[in-house]
Amino acid sequence: MKEDIIEKYENSGFNGAFEIEGKVGILVVDFQIGFTDPTQSPLAGDFSEELSRTSQLLDKAREKNVPIFFCVVGYGNENEAGIWFKKVPSLSNLKLGSPLLEVDPRLKRQSNETLIVKKYASAFAGTNFASLLIANGISTLFITGITTSGCIRASVVDSVQNGIIPFVIKDAVGDRAKEPHESNLFDMQAKYAELLMCEEAISFLQNEYSPQ
Repeated sequence: MKEDIIEKYENSGFNGAFEIEGKVGILVVDFQIGFTDPTQSPLAGDFSEELSRTSQLLDKAREKNVPIFFCVVGYGNENEAGIWFKKVPSLSNLKLGSPLLEVDPRLKRQSNETLIVKKYASAFAGTNFASLLIANGISTLFITGITTSGCIRASVVDSVQNGIIPFVIKDAVGDRAKEPHESNLFDMQAKYAELLMCEEAISFLQNEYSPQ
């Protein structure tokens, strides 16, 4: 990011910071076959590296009994997406019961790990996710998944609006193009979230985190 842009943001007062507080949870956004297997879906891309890092983080989270939440997008019919289908008609491929809604097997989702089926970009919109976080006493979310400029950003904004501190795992989120990925990471860091590398998140869970 250009130095003049960074300076402009800082001079405008975007210079605060979050710290990891209280109980941590992990949100995995849309790492479903419909978005991760290009042989099965036009919506998909190659997110192998992001999936690999997320898998490493989840292994450590399971070891430390950190709650893990997965969300996927799926529809019983086109009316469930409201007007969004007009903008992204390929979402109609994501039918309930379809293999495209299955969490990518590389993440080895366990039966006790919550799966949320959402209809819009944010994991919070029209779901019980906020209630689940409250019930589990979670104050901070580590967020991985796709896409940085879409469902990650929407979930981050709603996390802040629901009083949950979001930490985006910078190298475990991805997008369909470099430019929106990088610009949205920068903007989320400035306004709504903190960025953390996967190795840093794993190290924190291993060496600093005491399960609540």
